[in-house]
Amino acid sequence: SASAGRLRYALVVAQLALSLVLLVAGALLTRGLLRARGTELGFDPSPLSSLSFDLQMNGYDEASALAFRKRLIAELSATPGVSAAALASRLPLAPDVNMEGVQIRGLHQPKDEPTPIDAARVGSDYFKAVGVPLLEGRAFTDDEVEREAKVVVVNQAFARKYWPGHSALGQSVYVAGFEHEPHVVVGVARDHKVRTVGEPSTPYLHFPASRSSRISLVVRTGQPASAALP
Repeated sequence: SASAGRLRYALVVAQLALSLVLLVAGALLTRGLLRARGTELGFDPSPLSSLSFDLQMNGYDEASALAFRKRLIAELSATPGVSAAALASRLPLAPDVNMEGVQIRGLHQPKDEPTPIDAARVGSDYFKAVGVPLLEGRAFTDDEVEREAKVVVVNQAFARKYWPGHSALGQSVYVAGFEHEPHVVVGVARDHKVRTVGEPSTPYLHFPASRSSRISLVVRTGQPASAALP
């Protein structure tokens, strides 16, 4: 019948339209993946392994967990094929997001709300382990990590945003209000992707790793992580 013919025609048109949408979506996805593969991340993730566990579940108190943490990093660093091992609460491009509210004198007033900035808490060999070079200053010392010293390593994007035309070294970053002791910038790391592959340069902060029974590590090896992790 005529109505049945019109229905068949409508179904064919709908199928063609849906196929066209899928083809366009597939082409866009493929183009996006190819673009992402060619994007400079600012570090090489292939030789990185990430390990995380909580020693409190094994009966460790904070003191014994910190002693174990120190011994574990030393033994991992001395393992053949391992070039660096460090504490890291978060790796670049990891799905979790950690932020710290900061204030900068001259840009924030005491009554202003802190500006949230992506942040990680890391160990002394973190930048060597991840493969992100420091362009100015230095990384944390083991002593600064053990006592959670008031120091911070910023990236280039953070330095450009808050101290354009000036060195960030020695500048103060307040995370608990102007009435409390600030973190002093001791290093500036090269920009690298923080949340997503396609993002522009994003301000990023690195603080000394927290004292905790939870241990999160990043390990750089001479072979791909998939072979090294076991």
